[in-house]
Amino acid sequence: RSVAIFRNEGFSAGASLPHCHSQILATEHVPALLLERHRRVEDYRRRTGRCLVSDLLVAERAAGRRLICEADGVAVWCPFAARTAWHVRFLPLQAGVFGEASGELLTILAESLQRLCGALSQQIGERFPFNLTVVQPALDDADAFPWFVELTPRITCQAGWELLTDIDVIPVAPEACAERLRKALSGDQSWLVR
Repeated sequence: RSVAIFRNEGFSAGASLPHCHSQILATEHVPALLLERHRRVEDYRRRTGRCLVSDLLVAERAAGRRLICEADGVAVWCPFAARTAWHVRFLPLQAGVFGEASGELLTILAESLQRLCGALSQQIGERFPFNLTVVQPALDDADAFPWFVELTPRITCQAGWELLTDIDVIPVAPEACAERLRKALSGDQSWLVR
C-alpha cells in the first residue's frame, strides 16, 4: 500500500483544474517506481550498512556545488540526477514518517518552498508550471528511507529523444541552477548554507 501526495501547478505540469489544489491518493498496491526506489535503497543498505538518502546529502555537502542552502532543519539542493532543469529537493533533517511530522517542521518546509519558488520565479519567470511531490516509502516499510519533497518545474516538454529513450534532456545543469538560486537567495542571509 502507498500514499501519493502531490500538486500539479499549470497545464504543462498536468493540472486538471484551473484553481490551485493538491491531491492525496491512496492505493492498495505499491507503484513500480516506488518499488524500484525501495529496491535501490535496500540494496545500498545491504552493501554499505547506511541510508542512501542520507549519504546523498553527505555527498552534496562535500561537493557543495549543488547545495542551495541548509537551515532550520531542512537541506535544499538540486539533485545530480535531476529530472528537469531547476529540479529542487528538500530534505528535512529530522528522521520520521511524513504523517507524523510536526506542525513546526511543516511550517519551516512551507517557508523554504515559498522562498525557493520566489528565487525560481526570478530565474524562469512568474507562475512557472511545476509538480510538487512528497516522496515517501510504502506504508508497509515506512522506515525504508526518510521522506523528502521535490519541486520539479515543467518548463520543457518531452520530445522524440525523451519518448524513444526515456532519457530526459536537461538544458541547464543542476550545478548552474543551484548557483543561480543561491545568488537569488543571497539577500536572505538567514537562509544561506551554514
